[in-house]
Amino acid sequence: MRILYVAKAHDYGHASRGPSYDQQNFADALNHLGHQLIPFDYPTLAQQLPPRKLNRQLVELAEAEQPDLLFGVVRGGLLKPSSIKAVSALGVPTVNWFCDDHWQFDTETRRWAPAFDFVVTTARSALPRYARAGWGHVVLSQWAANPRLYPPPTPRSPRSPRSETVGPSADNHDYDHDITFVGQAYGQRPAFIQALRDAGLNVATFGKGWDHGPIDHDHMVRVFQRSRINLNFADASHPGHAPADRLRLHPVTRKLTQNLPGGWRLDRALLSHATRQRARLPIPRQIKGRVFEVPAAGGFLLTQPAEDLADYLTPGKELSLFDTPEQLVAKCRFYLEHSDQRQAIAAAGHRRVLAEHTWAHRFNALFTKLSLPTCTLTSALTTPRNTPVADRGPAPQPT
Repeated sequence: MRILYVAKAHDYGHASRGPSYDQQNFADALNHLGHQLIPFDYPTLAQQLPPRKLNRQLVELAEAEQPDLLFGVVRGGLLKPSSIKAVSALGVPTVNWFCDDHWQFDTETRRWAPAFDFVVTTARSALPRYARAGWGHVVLSQWAANPRLYPPPTPRSPRSPRSETVGPSADNHDYDHDITFVGQAYGQRPAFIQALRDAGLNVATFGKGWDHGPIDHDHMVRVFQRSRINLNFADASHPGHAPADRLRLHPVTRKLTQNLPGGWRLDRALLSHATRQRARLPIPRQIKGRVFEVPAAGGFLLTQPAEDLADYLTPGKELSLFDTPEQLVAKCRFYLEHSDQRQAIAAAGHRRVLAEHTWAHRFNALFTKLSLPTCTLTSALTTPRNTPVADRGPAPQPT
């Protein structure tokens, strides 16, 4: 298919930060499945064009190219829903991938979902909210891994145990770390990490707010492959709090809503994320991309449970779970002492992800549900990283 691809090319929209998650995963998978992408990097174009011209250019590009599909990862206020509707009016099916319906349903999804012919969510818990809003055009999917970005590990040579490892964690393989976490430091994550350190376990942390700081992608993959235990947390980037017995609305919210029928008894589903935070309502744990990326790279994953996680990888067989700091400490000690079980779980997780949970699998499943053409998975799963792909079509230029 010829796909008008509407998503950011650079991380947080800044070229200096390198390619975005969308570019490295969505765009790469679609290209290697054989689809031709017509990119519309709206965050970059927004730095060169006023809003009205930016939105007009999207519609003009759709008119000129007549793509088979518009696939978007659209959020924020740079584009307007009316522009997406205008593309749909041209006879081009439109679909958007929503990344964080667990906590952004009110701030993003409610604004954008009505504009698209189809939408994709990774949150089963959001489906009733779509239904209450009268939107029946939703497809449930999930994150995945790009095997070209997380290649299979090279065989490790047996060697004598590293002197700096802790006791039984030295298991005659060439590891750099006992326990690692790659991601931002927020919410309860520092407390979990500190619990491990208080228990005398070696933990290396990478990312914003941690001792080692951010690392590039290749370094991250090496960490996944050369750590005995890779941790993952399932909390959102704006973590929720313990549930309260009743809503505690901000005084401004009360002032604005005092004339509404029903007084202060607002449906929780209609509260914005900011109000949910003030009301101290919990945000569901969610499956992260790490759940698939660590096993794809051959690493052992120890993660918090999340909605529907067992539908994708089997706990105790293809990954392992922890819930409390005490469980985390106990699980780490167990798997550092039982290297054979740890390595068997890592191998099983690796096989399962490559067999079922790559982006090629996700897109073929999505297009099948939407009655759109699909492609063979073979080349998308085996083509080495950085292999040239088919012509991606003309990039839009500022006018």
